[in-house]
Amino acid sequence: MHTSTRLFEARNPTGRKLLDLVDHAQATFPEQSNWISRNWEHSYKVDGSGFKHVIGHLEDVTCSDRTPEQEKHLEAMRAFAIDTWH
Repeated sequence: MHTSTRLFEARNPTGRKLLDLVDHAQATFPEQSNWISRNWEHSYKVDGSGFKHVIGHLEDVTCSDRTPEQEKHLEAMRAFAIDTWH
């Protein structure tokens, strides 16, 4: 199985897939949707740095007005990144 397929199909402990997390991030942070789509995939085959960069960006731009739903989704994204790329 190719690395990209493995990572796209990878699931975190909640059973979520990488693409599900990205899609949900775009819905949960609609004002950041275009930014997310341009940046999440960078280096995902190696170390997930693009996905991690999206997490950091969302943490920074929403730190003062993050909703509980957004916080919950960021937690799921963080857990996935840790489980997938350590």
